[in-house]
Amino acid sequence: MKITCLVNNFSKKENLIDEHGLSFYIEKDNIKILFDTGMGKALFHNAKILDIDLKDINYVVLSHGHNDHTGGLNEFLKINTKAKVIAHKEIFAEKCSKRTGEMRFIGLSKEGLDLERFIFMEDIYKLSENISFYGNLGDYEDAREKNHFVKSEKDYLPDMSKDEIYLVITEKDYDILVSGCSHRGIINIIKELKNRESLWESFFLFGGLHFRSKTCEELIKLNKELNNLGIRRAFVNHCTFDYSDISKELYTMEYFFAGEKIELGESK
Repeated sequence: MKITCLVNNFSKKENLIDEHGLSFYIEKDNIKILFDTGMGKALFHNAKILDIDLKDINYVVLSHGHNDHTGGLNEFLKINTKAKVIAHKEIFAEKCSKRTGEMRFIGLSKEGLDLERFIFMEDIYKLSENISFYGNLGDYEDAREKNHFVKSEKDYLPDMSKDEIYLVITEKDYDILVSGCSHRGIINIIKELKNRESLWESFFLFGGLHFRSKTCEELIKLNKELNNLGIRRAFVNHCTFDYSDISKELYTMEYFFAGEKIELGESK
């Protein structure tokens, strides 16, 4: 498997655009996957700089419906006319944030999208023998973002991230877990996938962990929990924390900057 970070809050290359968002380019078993699209601007600029042809993508995956992960979808689907979109059936829930004091829409709209290109999933969707997607995990109140809501007909309900899905790639001796924001809590996610026997004992992790506001003590606790759960390495970014916070006490984690590429296992 090869994975390139196309969009992230930080990069080390001056010619790339930093953006609050996430997008990975993943190659496995001759399948090319775009995992999330960021907010939109950085995706197309960075892909060109990194010599990645977005027209060659086979599938675009939406980890959840927030606009920092789906903002580039409309433009991408205009550029790439063949790719299918894999998403949870709840992807178009009307997601809102009250972080700034006023309720504002931060979701994905159906407007202008060709829904025939979508593959809507719930529990499990296997793309190939080694590539699987998992959804419909439990509700975890302890991990819920208190400023995030879903608009219903008459009210705003707490957003339990029912639309969030996770990618698991199987290699010979380990699995690779890819998560966009881990809104259910990364430890909850890992434990539930292991209980489902959907994640091997030994695994790598890529993505955002939604740990921006955590204390140093909480980060050290997370590090120990990941280690106890059998992680080989966590390549973190986006909504995790500032890369400068990574220290020797967070020995399971490495920051994954925009523009970086990592190869694991057998890639074709």
